[in-house]
Amino acid sequence: MMHTAVSAMLRPKVLVVDDQPANLLAAGKILARLPVEMLTARSGQEALALLLRHEFAVILLDVRMPGMDGYETAALIRTHTEKNPVPIIFVTAEASEQRAVFQGYESGAVDYLLKPIDESLLLSKLRVFLDLYEHRRRLAETTAELGRSNQRLQRLLHAVGDGILGIEADGHIGFVNPAACRVLQAAPGQLLNTPAGNILVAGNPDDTDPFERARTQGVYRRTDARFRTQRGKELAVEYILSSVESGQDGGHASFVLVFQDITDRLAAEKMLRRLAELDHLTGLANRLMFEQRLSQMLGRPGGHNRPFALLLLDLNGFKAVNDRHGHAVGDFLLKAVAQRLREELRESDLPARLGGDEFAVVLEGTREAGDAVQIGQKVAAALSQPYDCGGQPLQVGASVGVALHPVHGLNVEELLRAADQAMYSAKRQQLPSAVVLAPPRGEAPAA
Repeated sequence: MMHTAVSAMLRPKVLVVDDQPANLLAAGKILARLPVEMLTARSGQEALALLLRHEFAVILLDVRMPGMDGYETAALIRTHTEKNPVPIIFVTAEASEQRAVFQGYESGAVDYLLKPIDESLLLSKLRVFLDLYEHRRRLAETTAELGRSNQRLQRLLHAVGDGILGIEADGHIGFVNPAACRVLQAAPGQLLNTPAGNILVAGNPDDTDPFERARTQGVYRRTDARFRTQRGKELAVEYILSSVESGQDGGHASFVLVFQDITDRLAAEKMLRRLAELDHLTGLANRLMFEQRLSQMLGRPGGHNRPFALLLLDLNGFKAVNDRHGHAVGDFLLKAVAQRLREELRESDLPARLGGDEFAVVLEGTREAGDAVQIGQKVAAALSQPYDCGGQPLQVGASVGVALHPVHGLNVEELLRAADQAMYSAKRQQLPSAVVLAPPRGEAPAA
């Protein structure tokens, strides 16, 4: 039966074509029993004109009409509605001889009715065709909505900033959005139908296959991967690989890969870490980075037996320069001191500014006290040389305390305390520059 949800405003249209008003009136009485809108035409020309303005569910067409007969009209209707055929039922007063039937079917008819029309038979046939029309209409609406949804999805996928790849069951790329092309430095044609594995940079041999992980877990996320662009460049990326179920057995047959180029983000994070670890004025390591470096050295395998030396430096006369010439000159002097430290030390050594006019140096690999003291004296002598500040000479000295690991301490606190005590012993000498070695653990520092 025809779908009962057809509303009055969406009633399907039926065209009745007959040159006799009485036949049109009779057809109208019968069709009034159906939820349809009936339109009439008294010639083939009128029928074709109506066909240009309306969509019909079915056409009842008289065979014998003056001028253009039913066969010719049906043939023209079939040509006009080739992409969306309309069922035509011929109505004729003649016996349905075989030649006439063949001619009707060749013209585009789907059925025949003889006059006088059997009301029950006509209603039965119309209900079948109206049902078919309703199904076709709903299918067309669904197809149109799917098309609109697909267009919206395509616009979304093309507008999104993340790279998106659709990967088929055989591992080849079946979809690529503009963002993916941009990141991978490729045109769509260079990526489509190519193996997705071509863009993955192999990691450690024991790394899990991402596609296998996605198959078993449904979703696999990686925040530290690397992709290879079409030009051979490697990029740092993070991605989410999702499996897509297909088939009646629910097997994971394909994948969606969503990824981002995180090169700029990693660079920014690296810069932030450096800013957090560096003294903003001198560019040397700050106290946090300095103590972390000491802790790392002590935490290495065998670190408690690894020799290194620690220098703590305090500038002599800096407060007088700062008070007399102002903070701008004081800052210039601190930056100049930092530069001389860099010039006097090895690349493996770590100079740091702990705050104010206090500096520190880690001398990695230095095991002899005499060597550490000699480096301390060299540094103190370099820092004591005059500084040219816009043509004005400035001069400061340095009090240096020296401590060695593991002689003067086994942890950060002990080493810093020993070097600090030695530095203050040097300062109490009231010399322009002085270097003092910390006493062994358990002994009092020199007066």
